[in-house]
Amino acid sequence: MQRETAVHHQQASSVLVIGGDSTLGGLLVDRLSRKKSLVVSTTRHRITMRPNQVFLDLSTASLDASNLPEAIGWVVICAAMTNQQACAENPEESRRVNVTNTIELCKWAAQQNAKTILLSTNLIFDGLEPSAGPNSPIAPQSLYAQQKAEVEEVVLRQPGNTVCRLSKVLDQKTPLISKWIAKLRSGAPVKAFSDYKFAPVHSSIVIEVLTKIIEQKRPGIYQVSATETISYAEFARMIARALGLSPELVEGSLAPPHVFPESGMHRPIFMDMDTKAIQKKLGISPPTIEATIDLLLAQA
Repeated sequence: MQRETAVHHQQASSVLVIGGDSTLGGLLVDRLSRKKSLVVSTTRHRITMRPNQVFLDLSTASLDASNLPEAIGWVVICAAMTNQQACAENPEESRRVNVTNTIELCKWAAQQNAKTILLSTNLIFDGLEPSAGPNSPIAPQSLYAQQKAEVEEVVLRQPGNTVCRLSKVLDQKTPLISKWIAKLRSGAPVKAFSDYKFAPVHSSIVIEVLTKIIEQKRPGIYQVSATETISYAEFARMIARALGLSPELVEGSLAPPHVFPESGMHRPIFMDMDTKAIQKKLGISPPTIEATIDLLLAQA
């Protein structure tokens, strides 16, 4: 009996991260491993497979779950095609990855009595109003967002599953941000889009949310974004001020058509979401723009 109880506990606490090579997937694996959690991740790169990784490719015609471990308590789906334009230009491939095989993966998880956590997006909302709530009307305006909304519905049908909607996630390795910081510190001017907005959040906050959902066994709908929407240009100016530099080093510019083509892209007016659930259920303060910048500069 004691051995059966131990095995059950081991299964309930073990985590399978789908997309261990992704930025968030890799960070989550590192965090869980440091906490001595039993964690396995997937990769679609056989040649570079590391210990505690198994092969899984969501772009194949049908899902092959034969390599996946069965004694799993949680399945965290970090793998996806997230570029809106790429999804629009490759509708069949993006549907296989983001919908068909992801749904099959959720079914497989349910067969293992595992709980699924799906990483989703703030783009499932139309962005016409600020602070979209967890139960606000779903109104995706791009193919990528439509695909995420479709899978959300399937995931949430299964009791105990979780959807975690994210805004733009940044860290010190984000190329645009690291380039801005380096240029500003050298006294060089930077250009940033004044007509494109986001509600950036630091990757460490996302990982803290995911970790606490697993540790505290608190399923549901969680939304992680900055508490307000801001333009890229104003965000860059705030970075300059935080560095003790003149915000005049930042030149606002309009995004050219080839950078944000109209076809397949949705550019919401508001990108922030209602994040009360992460504070109420998990004890994590909703991230402000200033807090995100502090984290970026502390690591840069």
